[in-house]
Amino acid sequence: MKIRVLKTFACGAFFLILLNSFLYGYDQPSGKVGQKSFNSSQVLPSGHWIYDSLKILGMEQRLVCFNENSMMTISEIRFYFEQIDSEALSPSGKKLYDEAEAFLYEKESLVDLDPFRFDFGVKVTGEGYYKSSDDIPWSFRYNYKDNLASFPIKVGFSDYITLQTDPFVGKSHYGSSQNDNFTNFPYRNGDFEYLFPRFAYGSIAGLFNGWGANIHIGKQGFQIGDTKIGSVIYNNTFETDSYINLNLFTKYFKYSMDIAQISNEKFFYIHQFTVRPHKSFKISVLEGSMLNAPFEIRYLNPLMVMHQYASWTEYDKGGYPENHFCAYLAGLFDWQPFENLRIYGLYAQNELQLPTERDKEGLLYPDSLGGQLGLEVNFPFEGGYWKGYTEAIYTSPFLYVKHNPESSLYRERGDNLIKDTIRSWVGSPFGPDSFGIKTGLAYELPRKWSAEFGYFFLAKGENGFELFDTKKNKNNVYTYYPRISYEENKTDAQYEKSLSEARNMWISGTPMYVNQLSLEGGYYINQRLSGSLRTIYTFIFNAAHKKDSFAHGVEIDFSLSYTLL
Repeated sequence: MKIRVLKTFACGAFFLILLNSFLYGYDQPSGKVGQKSFNSSQVLPSGHWIYDSLKILGMEQRLVCFNENSMMTISEIRFYFEQIDSEALSPSGKKLYDEAEAFLYEKESLVDLDPFRFDFGVKVTGEGYYKSSDDIPWSFRYNYKDNLASFPIKVGFSDYITLQTDPFVGKSHYGSSQNDNFTNFPYRNGDFEYLFPRFAYGSIAGLFNGWGANIHIGKQGFQIGDTKIGSVIYNNTFETDSYINLNLFTKYFKYSMDIAQISNEKFFYIHQFTVRPHKSFKISVLEGSMLNAPFEIRYLNPLMVMHQYASWTEYDKGGYPENHFCAYLAGLFDWQPFENLRIYGLYAQNELQLPTERDKEGLLYPDSLGGQLGLEVNFPFEGGYWKGYTEAIYTSPFLYVKHNPESSLYRERGDNLIKDTIRSWVGSPFGPDSFGIKTGLAYELPRKWSAEFGYFFLAKGENGFELFDTKKNKNNVYTYYPRISYEENKTDAQYEKSLSEARNMWISGTPMYVNQLSLEGGYYINQRLSGSLRTIYTFIFNAAHKKDSFAHGVEIDFSLSYTLL
């Protein structure tokens, strides 16, 4: 413990020395360095500050745009940005509007030989972590940290085509998950992340008279839904080998098609339709088909109801009632009844038995669904914004889960440098079998400084990735699914047990109750240099799903980022 503390404070001292050298040994730039886009077809990763800025500006005018999905191109963001009336904004909004406008419409690159453009960047981020107890999990883990160094490379052909890749030097999942991890610098065996880049794409985009279109192929990081604790539909923590995203949009209607390659023979096909009947309200419906089989073009038809193919009956069943397929249905809404107030909701399901299907064996198929509901409010003040929010998420015990891992909505991969398995759910990072609430109060002076106090509660049941670690029976079939466990042992006692598991819609087993109090802040020293600090106190009842087991501890995370180019 003492060694870990000394390492953490040594790391912090190094960052302070580095900060001092930048503050007093470097002439701060007067312009908005790094605050300009590359071209119209550039794709911005989820989490980029422009998404939040567009939402804040829209909330001031009760304006809902089709910005619930990311990643998006600059041209599409411009299309929504131009619907904002700058004259009707508050002083805080006008300030934010000017900065967003400068980023979206001023171009910057190292080489500009029209129509060819080229840009190269370097970003260095030092991070330090401390955790007082090994019994609490890391919050600032693999998916939410930054890499030690990244080197974005962009190539543009006119304004309509962009290629980008972000190679990096960073820490692996294994290194990030160790209890004695204290920095994002890879210094031990197994620390180095070989799977890079994670952000790479090719994009084509254009705006026309009142409508626009774009298509891009990327690696991972796509998200559906603007939320605080991850999207129950499709979250940016879901790892894929590649995806293709197509968008057609007007002011009142948007169509999106997403095709994700989860692994060499596992594909996820999604069609999403979104309408905005009023400027303050939108609603979206999504149908998805996950196929653990070779690529099929029939799932690309945008107006075809995929469910009618009954694909779960068409592939080798391998001892299961259905196999190699998972149907998916989701929806979301976004409503702004008053200025600076946003109410939103998301819904997802991969199994729901209709009344006609609820016979003796049909009842053994668990209803697998989940949802989110949130409220967000902003108050412009002194050039910035007071912000408050509350969001709740629920996932049933078998959401994303089917009869076997191959048919379930998750991804599993290994680390080629060390024995480690990395798993991710398509939606909520908490997976199935959970209920959570997050609430917070913050003040932000955009692109200057921010401070936030928050509370997070999570009740987590015993269903999760552990289901896929259970042993198969003598016929090489998994038996964790209620319908299969009854097939294994067709007795009245087993039926009642399987029925109880299938019909249970609340947390299963011994629930683990996680509570977190957090205080965090960020500061932009200049347009190149920024820092952040976060402190979390975690206390857990029924830790590790052991009744009456209690664990608690403090986590401290701090970072310093410097953009060289």
